[in-house]
Amino acid sequence: MQLEHPQLELLAVSEFLTHLIVSMAKRYKRAPNHRDPFPLCYRQKNAIERSYSCFDCSIVNHSILRCIGYIKPDVHSPDYKVQIKYCPESIPTVRILSPKIKMTSRTHVYKNGALCLYYPPDDGWRNTDLISKKIIPWVAECGDCQGSCPYLSSFFV
Repeated sequence: MQLEHPQLELLAVSEFLTHLIVSMAKRYKRAPNHRDPFPLCYRQKNAIERSYSCFDCSIVNHSILRCIGYIKPDVHSPDYKVQIKYCPESIPTVRILSPKIKMTSRTHVYKNGALCLYYPPDDGWRNTDLISKKIIPWVAECGDCQGSCPYLSSFFV
């Protein structure tokens, strides 16, 4: 069968497909703040490993950064095995794996076992911050507080 106006029919099909694709794209549009977590994890991983050779980091499921390392707050304290977990667009969590932290009324640990490192309204975490420049130094300074930092002074007893 010979079509009288094949260009018009092709144009109609093309317009229909364009309309269909545009409407599907609108329906399945990602949230505006959604970003691929892997590059953000990779950036943090590189920064930590460049600054701290005592940390071993890996990216789990292309979306979670997991680092384990050792911190010695002062010459008289033992080495503390520390785990840092970070999911982009959330706050990094830090746990002391060993030795066990002495729990007192002044110990600031969340119910899930993560350290409370700061008072968020004062100086909270921003997604542009680097764990190597903010979180790890906070953990490392815990042992040097000597009572001057009520949030951290009781961690390393």
